[in-house]
Amino acid sequence: MIYFRAVGSVRLPNRTSPLRRAGLIAAAVACGMVAGPATASPLDVGPPTATRAWLADILYPVAARSAPNPRARVKSKLFHYTAYTRRQQTLLVTGSFKRKHGQRWIRVQLPTRPNGSQGWVPADAVALSTTGLRLHVSIRRRVLEVWRDGRRTRTIKVAVGAPSTPTSTGLFAVADPVPSSGHLGPYVIVLTAYSRVYKEFMGGPGVHGIHGWGDPSAFGHAVSNGCIRMDRSTVAWLARIVRPGIPVEITPN
Repeated sequence: MIYFRAVGSVRLPNRTSPLRRAGLIAAAVACGMVAGPATASPLDVGPPTATRAWLADILYPVAARSAPNPRARVKSKLFHYTAYTRRQQTLLVTGSFKRKHGQRWIRVQLPTRPNGSQGWVPADAVALSTTGLRLHVSIRRRVLEVWRDGRRTRTIKVAVGAPSTPTSTGLFAVADPVPSSGHLGPYVIVLTAYSRVYKEFMGGPGVHGIHGWGDPSAFGHAVSNGCIRMDRSTVAWLARIVRPGIPVEITPN
């Protein structure tokens, strides 16, 4: 069970109007370092590989569209700051496209339901960079692996979702690492992964996170509401090396 008051100190500023409805981080959770700006041809920028992922800093509020066309349907409004800490909003890149007359578009993974949602933004609305850091969570083995430049550098024993409230699988990303002094602290690393069971959890949208847990007997077991639980000192270390946009792959095996 995740307690509302555990991270009640984490609040959104009043001026974040549409984002403020996300509420407190506890309500929202259902449960490498990036290189400098990079230049590349449209053919270079694409989905994550075993050794590299492209990230896109959102430079200003922009509409993410269903196709690389300024007249395509708007799927989501993206802001240049994250929902909880208001740090730089950075999204995982999944593709790119150059239109006939030269306008370039970047496809990014959206931090919204349904899981795996993607949208297109004009290239001039983002600053691109690359990272060799990625996380992999194995549901069956109940471990989180840290990979850098194609090499596994650390394996961490974790707790995953119970059979009735499973952790969603797929390719996701870090959405926002949030400091917390509460029950789930010292960090809740919010992901772009949403629960398949909870459409709403204690007032929030049922998003998964990686967070601290004080009872080590939970690690190695499927007991959570969908979140990834780990030792508190370890999640503090993890929060220091990740940032928004870092790919997180969650697999059944």
